[in-house]
Amino acid sequence: MGSLIDFPGLQGFMTAVPSIFTPARIECLAQANDVARKLRGLGYRVVAEDPFPDDGGPSIIQIDVSTVGTRSLQHLGGCSVRNTLTGVESTTIDGVRVVWQTVEAS
Repeated sequence: MGSLIDFPGLQGFMTAVPSIFTPARIECLAQANDVARKLRGLGYRVVAEDPFPDDGGPSIIQIDVSTVGTRSLQHLGGCSVRNTLTGVESTTIDGVRVVWQTVEAS
């Protein structure tokens, strides 16, 4: 089973959920769930989650910002990084990477 998060440039995410949950993995899941709840509370739709990415980094949550915008995300994360080549913007909120597709004005 491949990751649900499949933005260009974000390759190499996990292919299977581990079956052994150590205290560190449980903490990682709890952290990701807390951030997902916070994002939903702000009106964002969580599209996909990858609690244990293969790159060894923090959990990743993909959201849809089409109806709410990004101002709240930039406030929560302190800043955001936009990759104009892949069309992905991201920030880190409470140790969890939050990514979304950028919306270009036409």
